[in-house]
Amino acid sequence: MKKILIAGVLGLGLVGCSSVSVKTVPVGTIKQAPQLCIEDNPKVTVPEFNTYLKDAFSRHEINTKLYDKGAVAAECRYKLNYVAYRSWDIAMYLSQIKLDLFEGDKQIAELDWKQGSGAINKWRSTEGKVFDAVDQLLGEAKNKGEVVK
Repeated sequence: MKKILIAGVLGLGLVGCSSVSVKTVPVGTIKQAPQLCIEDNPKVTVPEFNTYLKDAFSRHEINTKLYDKGAVAAECRYKLNYVAYRSWDIAMYLSQIKLDLFEGDKQIAELDWKQGSGAINKWRSTEGKVFDAVDQLLGEAKNKGEVVK
């Protein structure tokens, strides 16, 4: 009976986890360009997602500029495409982030993060989740003493 109970508790714990698949790029690679061009995704309905995304790169001293979908300027050396999804469980929460970073037409980094539906911290702020995603994409964790909402 004890073994069944322990297996059940462990199983529930795994359901609540988040998963991340990431291919990083050194932050210095992006800093050498005048700016990172972010292609707006009008299908993303997460409030203030673009603002948080720009702020997250700014924390790494990377200038960004938001472009309308399909209108990214030719002089943009680095371009970021993104997707974000929300889920519902008593309230809306950010449940998935996908970031694809390109140098010209070549993908140089990507992140696919998914929040487990049973995670205790699933209602954590969108800002904190976006900051963490960008930190992971750039392979660089910010100061442990910083408060991330």
